[in-house]
Amino acid sequence: MNILFAVANDFQESTGSNAHVQEVVYELSELGHNLFVFCFGIPANGFDTVIPYIALTKKGPRLLQKLWFYLWSVLYVPYLIRKLNIDIVYTRIHMRFFAPVLSAWLTGIPLITEVNGYIPEELDAFGSSRVTKMFSRCIETLSYRRASRIVAVTEGIKRLLIRDYNLDPGKIVVIPNGVNDALFFPMNQDERRSVLGISNEHIMVLFLGYLARWQGVETLIRSQAEISRFHPHAHTYIVGSGPEENNLHELAAELGMNTWVHFIGPVPQASAVDYINASDICVAPFTKDRNSLIGLSPLKLYAYLACKRPVIASDIPGVGDFLRDSNGGIVIAPDDVGELSQAIRTLIEDQRIGERLAESGYKAVKEKHTWKKVAAHIDALLNMVK
Repeated sequence: MNILFAVANDFQESTGSNAHVQEVVYELSELGHNLFVFCFGIPANGFDTVIPYIALTKKGPRLLQKLWFYLWSVLYVPYLIRKLNIDIVYTRIHMRFFAPVLSAWLTGIPLITEVNGYIPEELDAFGSSRVTKMFSRCIETLSYRRASRIVAVTEGIKRLLIRDYNLDPGKIVVIPNGVNDALFFPMNQDERRSVLGISNEHIMVLFLGYLARWQGVETLIRSQAEISRFHPHAHTYIVGSGPEENNLHELAAELGMNTWVHFIGPVPQASAVDYINASDICVAPFTKDRNSLIGLSPLKLYAYLACKRPVIASDIPGVGDFLRDSNGGIVIAPDDVGELSQAIRTLIEDQRIGERLAESGYKAVKEKHTWKKVAAHIDALLNMVK
């Protein structure tokens, strides 16, 4: 089957969204499909040389590049559909990227739309204008109505789509995220620390991901202030970047935690796996605000577990229930500094607990949450639509 993945992603950047698309594209190609990726920016080194990436590039300020991409893709995507003899268009919902839905309508090609978040709430969080919200709502409505099927990564997103857009529940399929278990797997901790230059004296507590408000990294930094009183060798490592980065630096300085909180910045996936395996404890301290409404299927959680590390995560739908069912980690109340610091202390003071949880979590993620399994579900959906 010839599939056009039409997304607004810039694959020059290292993001969870990019990793998601590239992993699914690769695994679907392994299942025998012909994949073509239409995007804003092509990977610098390529994800897989067999899979062609097609971008509309133009020199100039980034804002004008984006505008040019959104407008001209309306003409270019239908051209690609015909030229490449595309059978299905697969896209991720984007508040400004309307080419896939218009192209599917013009050509009569089946459209599958993937939804990874709740856009109205995200627009509110970024303080978007009323015009932007109206435009986004229009694109969403058209995309959901035209789509043959909608892929939601959580049950919470599915419920919101049904409620707010009056969609047929049978049209929406929940397919959670996954992990590349060929890339993220257990490694020798001492060796990874040597590669990264991290002291073996550190008890390493790791957060890996996008530094946005809803990730709860503020709670983690505040918990470090508590933990340091009991375990001065415990250090928090924050790997990633995002809009909250400056605020988090300021908070660490304000609490006098600069010695114990290390901001690493963004790293490629090949280095991310090193940091996870170098760590003693991995945390996902998601906030209740935003997350409890839509639920989560977090890439970081599956990556932690695939590397067989002890995990602490907030009790958010899709996270807390998964860890409880699999006995794969400690579940805490979101936004609770005391619970997080106590959970970290528990794992520091009794390593056997962490080892048991890590073993159970590792087995669960291998059974349910690899990208191969995600692609198999999407493959079944593609065959159903075609």
